[in-house]
Amino acid sequence: MDAILRSSPSKLVRENPLALMTIILQQCGFTSENKRQGLDSNILSAEFMTGSTPWNDPNIAVVQKPNNFFEATSVLHLSYNNLIFVHHAINFEVNTWKHLRTMADDQRIKPLLKARASDDEWHSILDEMDFELGHTTCRRGQVDCLKERTTVQIDVSIFSAGIFEINERSWVSYVASTIPVTFTTVAVGLIFLERQKIGQALLVLRGVTKEIRKETVPGNIRSV
Repeated sequence: MDAILRSSPSKLVRENPLALMTIILQQCGFTSENKRQGLDSNILSAEFMTGSTPWNDPNIAVVQKPNNFFEATSVLHLSYNNLIFVHHAINFEVNTWKHLRTMADDQRIKPLLKARASDDEWHSILDEMDFELGHTTCRRGQVDCLKERTTVQIDVSIFSAGIFEINERSWVSYVASTIPVTFTTVAVGLIFLERQKIGQALLVLRGVTKEIRKETVPGNIRSV
């Protein structure tokens, strides 16, 4: 907290609670954006390897390409997991910006939030919050796109690595092998249950037959 206050020369940050919360939330945004950029670089390196990007910027040479498709797949899986955490973090930022903006519009607490800020300073704070809300919402959209790009690159890397041979015979085997085992288990279970029911019915029928035979044996016929 002291570092944030020292890094901000504005006296307003020290005296206005909403300005202070704005600065803190901006710092959270810097952290999540820095993480997002690193993950974007990982995904871009995989796209270079698979030839999935037309990017031809010479400055992009700083991106380290994976050594092979197996390494690329591992990096992509890790990147996707990290993107989930980044997405949750940015969701928190968006929701917090919306909440702060709602508080600022609440006339009951506006005097407390405005504190010693002048009207111009107050409107400047509101404008900053509106900008950050829009910007953070856009960053969340970027993370959604990164997750989709990662999924595509994982599929491309898997097939490029030769794990599955792409030919007619291999596709038949692949599709056959991906039929959920659960379906087979359920089907066998149903057959077993049906057999159990049939067996129980036969036992009941046999018991009834024995009773009928006893009733029809001479000397065992009961008078009505």
